[in-house]
Amino acid sequence: MRGANGVRSQNDQIDVALNSFLASRALSSPSTKLSGEGRELVTDVREVVKQSKYLLLSKNQGNLIQDFVWQTRHFDPKSISVPGAPVDKETRKRHGDQTLEGIRTLGKLIITNGQFRKLRRFIPASQPLSSS
Repeated sequence: MRGANGVRSQNDQIDVALNSFLASRALSSPSTKLSGEGRELVTDVREVVKQSKYLLLSKNQGNLIQDFVWQTRHFDPKSISVPGAPVDKETRKRHGDQTLEGIRTLGKLIITNGQFRKLRRFIPASQPLSSS
């Protein structure tokens, strides 16, 4: 999550980017040529972006998500000491794949979490999602 100048994006920058995306013609006034299902999909995408924005801006005090992403992208595995057990290339790949799958599962659980859905029900669609 780095901007063009190499600095991590701050919550207010993400807020501006998501607001711009929400105001884009594709989301704010989709083509009338779309099918009913297409219009429903646009509405759903718009709602997901709004809810994600709300979650990010309300639960990301101190830009912790951006810091986590930056730290994990710049992690140097050679900087830590490991047990003396040698690990072959296939085992490392398998462990890496398992870790990635675990992170994906965690992300899916957060997004599909019942508490998140309950929170979404209590937020009126007309309520602004940021304090800016």
